[in-house]
Amino acid sequence: MKVAIFYTDHDNEWTKPYGNFVDMCSRLLNSSTREKEMEYIVYNSYGGEIPSYLELAEDGIDNILITGSRYDSFDRSKEWINKLRDLIYEIVVTNGNTSNIRLCGICFGHQIIANALNYEVKRNPLGDEFGLFEITLNETGLKLFEDIIEPGDNKLMLAEFHSDIVTCSKNTDGDDDRIELENWGSTDKSPIQGFYLKNKLLTFQGHPEFTNEVVLNGLKFKVRDENKVKAGMAIEKNHGVSCNKIIMKLFEGKI
Repeated sequence: MKVAIFYTDHDNEWTKPYGNFVDMCSRLLNSSTREKEMEYIVYNSYGGEIPSYLELAEDGIDNILITGSRYDSFDRSKEWINKLRDLIYEIVVTNGNTSNIRLCGICFGHQIIANALNYEVKRNPLGDEFGLFEITLNETGLKLFEDIIEPGDNKLMLAEFHSDIVTCSKNTDGDDDRIELENWGSTDKSPIQGFYLKNKLLTFQGHPEFTNEVVLNGLKFKVRDENKVKAGMAIEKNHGVSCNKIIMKLFEGKI
């Protein structure tokens, strides 16, 4: 299975003990119990490496994972973000009926996929989400994540480190039409915690690649307030690593 990882950031000081986003995302995928050998191609998207749709097809790319980033998915002033947005549209919309490429987006990846498909992304007026959070699953989410949550439960626990959110509104500069994506869960501050489109895409506002150790280090670096750090770690359970099973189901065309 060929997976292209689009690295949409540059290395962060606070993640150095655990590697960068590419390292953590590849570890997440490699932790799957699937026996298929994974082959990765990494594109330094922040550095301008945005392949064309034809190049991806010629290289036999089956799946794409778009990492988190410190940058804004709705920024129209950065060429690499504009090119990535256009590529997503080309995969999902322009070639949607013929393309076999599936997309997984994490944090920024979730936001830029949504923005490319005519969903508004903006600063969250309710504030940041930093730490481990309970995501309430709706009917779509319960079906997607039934293999990794406790029977009878409707909560998915994931790490969150974001200031922007996706809304149900359309982009002000977008078309009237858009593909309707299924939201699968929500928190009090972020009503859209991820999108799903059958056999095409799955996104996470949270970071399934972050272990509790990564979350704690991130809180100490970003928040630097002992009480807020404790609040961010109040939930000990983290379904992040288990989400590899669901991502692999997408990549294998099973959901």
